Amino acid sequence: MFYCKKKRVRINDECVKLRREPSIQKVRNIYVPRNTVLPPSQQVEVNVHVGCDLNNQEIEQGFGPLKNGKVLGLSHVYNARCLVPLKNNGIKVALLNAQSRIQILAKDTELGEVQVVEVVPEEVIDQEVQSKELSEL
Repeated sequence: MFYCKKKRVRINDECVKLRREPSIQKVRNIYVPRNTVLPPSQQVEVNVHVGCDLNNQEIEQGFGPLKNGKVLGLSHVYNARCLVPLKNNGIKVALLNAQSRIQILAKDTELGEVQVVEVVPEEVIDQEVQSKELSEL
């Protein structure tokens, strides 16, 4: 049963508060800003850019994970899993060219997506650990 005015829904005798989807996009594309030479049979760090939301500068201060995977459009080229700052410049990502020949990574090649994650301050983690230790006694 829905309670629209109270923004709640009842499921199996439990009342759950409804939440709106965030109005900001929390997924960013990572791409290479210029043609890049990948030496044969090597891992190299490549300069990348992260797509940005010009309407939301706050989110640009965060981080997001880039999953490891194959780079589309090139044979045997893979990116490493890493945590990427969501700023737009000065970012490097490790790529592996597993071929025995040079390959060219074309400008604007997309390397994947990152999803914004919440960074929890260490003080909060310490407090949670202490409260769990005390409650278990």
